[in-house]
Amino acid sequence: MAKEAEVNSNSSDRLEIKNKYDFMIDRAGIKDLLPAWRVKEKCNQKTGMLRQDFLTFSADYSANDAYVARIGDKVIGFIIFRPNGYISIFGVDPDYTRMGVGTALIEKLKKQLSELWCHVRITNKAAVRFYRDVGFHKTKLVEGYYSNGDNALVMECDCKEK
Repeated sequence: MAKEAEVNSNSSDRLEIKNKYDFMIDRAGIKDLLPAWRVKEKCNQKTGMLRQDFLTFSADYSANDAYVARIGDKVIGFIIFRPNGYISIFGVDPDYTRMGVGTALIEKLKKQLSELWCHVRITNKAAVRFYRDVGFHKTKLVEGYYSNGDNALVMECDCKEK
């Protein structure tokens, strides 16, 4: 479980997290594209997940909204999402997992959207568990969703439920 953190919201685009890691969440800008890509690649090397190529990643990043978590100038996590609440790509640097970064990114979205949903590779037990722990539930199985034929779970969260 992630460590507890004190959350201070001083604007709609910035979320300050006060904990021993002292990371902040900001709306992502174009300058964050390459650092977010590097986090995604580091996640892929560790887990084999998040397999998008750079062109797909940058198109998704540019066409949608995104937040990044950072310590100082270093991007340690990101979340790319659509106005309908769909989380298209989400990753936390493996060196910073279990520190509340992923939870803080999800909580940021919960404050601004009425619902969130995503596809999760059925074999990615850690992601399924994470989403469940932050309030998502499984709603559907999509067979052959991923390009390699892997199945996906659709997971949803009603952000208005407390």
